[in-house]
Amino acid sequence: MRLGIVSVAVLASWCVASGHTSLIIQQDDPHRINQLKSLKVVDLSAGHQTIHAWIMDNESKREEGMMFLTPKDVKENQGMIFVFSTGQSASNSFWMHNCPMGLDIIYINAKHAVVNVGDGPPESDAQVVAKGDYQYVLEVRRGWAKRHSLKKGDKVGIPPSLKASQ
Repeated sequence: MRLGIVSVAVLASWCVASGHTSLIIQQDDPHRINQLKSLKVVDLSAGHQTIHAWIMDNESKREEGMMFLTPKDVKENQGMIFVFSTGQSASNSFWMHNCPMGLDIIYINAKHAVVNVGDGPPESDAQVVAKGDYQYVLEVRRGWAKRHSLKKGDKVGIPPSLKASQ
């Protein structure tokens, strides 16, 4: 058993020193209730890209969202999809409280069309306004929508099986 622990420590040290950090097991973030490693992931298509999105399908997950995550936690092709069981009013907008990284907040209607792309500055408590009713929200790294030419009216490939949990 002791040899196994030493081997893991040596392997982890080598990975860090050589830049092979993808082999390191992701540590729990003590600030987060919903650890990234425990969240389900779905592949979405948007802007001719595939986004590996953590599924935020209940109240606890939707409330926490990307809080406390940094750019090292979220790669260019990753994001979060917030799923609601019914359409949400445009007056129910998102904010960036406790989010140290800037985000694009992409409001998506029940027909999977982009309602609008909002700019979420880091750590802001200002509302990132939805410009119409929505059923999904996709959060990705700030500037992603512009880099991939995603705009109002574009379709987002969301699997029909993706539903809010009770």
